[in-house]
Amino acid sequence: MGGNVLTFAYGANMGLAKLLHLGIHPKHTLVGMLPHHELIFDKSLTDGEAEPAFANIRHTEDPGDPLAVSPVHGVVHDVKRSDLAKLDASEAPLYHRVKMPVEVDTPAGAREVMAWTYVGNDEDLGPHVQVHGKARDWVEPGTYPWDEQKKDRSAAAKFWLIQLKGGYLDEFTAAELQASVAPMGK
Repeated sequence: MGGNVLTFAYGANMGLAKLLHLGIHPKHTLVGMLPHHELIFDKSLTDGEAEPAFANIRHTEDPGDPLAVSPVHGVVHDVKRSDLAKLDASEAPLYHRVKMPVEVDTPAGAREVMAWTYVGNDEDLGPHVQVHGKARDWVEPGTYPWDEQKKDRSAAAKFWLIQLKGGYLDEFTAAELQASVAPMGK
């Protein structure tokens, strides 16, 4: 059962630092997007302010809905099949792994690939779902404990909410992605 598989990441698994911490070394990383889904923030390990929410995705029922934000932007990592067990352990118990069609940007153009990604377990869905909007503020005002301190809210939101296709990359994210992105075929 060797070989490599593709994983689509839209949250903390986008960053090379977390993957290296898990002992995962992607062979390649490309920009990707998950059509007909939206990025939400409804996962929490605690009820406190220390970790108010983690990223999750959900199917967009009506892509024409002006409040629906689709697709979900992220990255596709080419990893060893054995790395899936490490990711599974890291994402449990809030998330489970599913295979989905993801669009990737390659030097030859966009194409669809099947990639594993992690989706929140339905029984853990929180009451305060947040949707990331392309043209909106990073986080809806008044929704998180750090809203009272805009500086803290902005820093935390920029870490979790990345706009890959819209041309916005803050310095931290750009450096992290540059370190983790490898061109196809090398």
